[in-house]
Amino acid sequence: MWSGSRWDWLIAFMLAMATIQCVRADFLMNETFIDWQRYAAGSETMPYQGRVGMMPVLRAAERSGWFRRGAARFGVTITTASLHQEPVTVEKVASMLAGLVSLAAMMGVAFWWSRRRGLRPWWLADVLVLAIAAVTLVLRATQNFWYAYDLPHAALFGCAVLLGMEDCWWAAFALFGLDLPMRETSIFLVPVFTGLLAFQPSAEGRRRWLLPLLTFAAMLAAWFAVRRLIGQAFAHNANETLLHTRENLHQLVLPHHWPQLFSAGGYLAIFIWLARRRLQAKDRWVLYAALLCVPVTMLYGVWTETRVWLEWTLPLAALGAAEISAVIAGTTLYPPDRQLLADWL
Repeated sequence: MWSGSRWDWLIAFMLAMATIQCVRADFLMNETFIDWQRYAAGSETMPYQGRVGMMPVLRAAERSGWFRRGAARFGVTITTASLHQEPVTVEKVASMLAGLVSLAAMMGVAFWWSRRRGLRPWWLADVLVLAIAAVTLVLRATQNFWYAYDLPHAALFGCAVLLGMEDCWWAAFALFGLDLPMRETSIFLVPVFTGLLAFQPSAEGRRRWLLPLLTFAAMLAAWFAVRRLIGQAFAHNANETLLHTRENLHQLVLPHHWPQLFSAGGYLAIFIWLARRRLQAKDRWVLYAALLCVPVTMLYGVWTETRVWLEWTLPLAALGAAEISAVIAGTTLYPPDRQLLADWL
């Protein structure tokens, strides 16, 4: 638990440095194939243009003379030490700052969640957030891209999940609303929230199914409404939305792609799954919901571009920290999956 000792402050400082380095490495080591000026203008191809959440940020950065001068100075300091293939543009600096704020928010919520749960050590969830983010974003051999909206989406999505796990529903639904225009996979919050609400017993001890069902319908309707409006706004844009079956199968049969394929979730997802009986019922549901959403990501995503799994970074880190903390505390195992499913139904 956080004690405010000099060692805690030293750990917090090191975590802050690691957070900054993770974001810097993502944007300065990776490249992008998207024209972010076209994105800010609304003329980029779909589905990238449809992730409109960062448009106001990039437009504001482009219009700010102060920000343009600051980005130019930053670019000079970067290229003095080494040459980069990709120029340091205003859009890139704005995206980097937004990414830094987003990852810092994830670290802050991980710390809040750990204190609320009484996990020991307090920094464990934060370390796992950085471990997953670093492997997912930086340790790239193929598909080494950066995107302006990925870290903001990961922060909104992940923080919403942890707030829902702690029954802070007003804040959780507010983050869902902010995440709707950021990325299509905000829809994954629908099964997460529905299941978490279904685990709340009524005063008589029976499950309240009306509230989860209404939540499911309302969230689904909101998602379809927002995505339809976005689709109509950019109906005339070129569209690159497609399945990547052939590309993914090609990567799957070549063993030299396997290290990156398995790095989704920072190599930790399988270990978190194996230790799931250390988790409480509500926490375990988040893991099940992630498993339900994985096939959708596998269908539309490029498997070696493991940042498409980035929204699960904070939930996976929190669950992993809970499992490790349970092992340290000697907590007995919870009931097996089949018993939890029977109780839930």
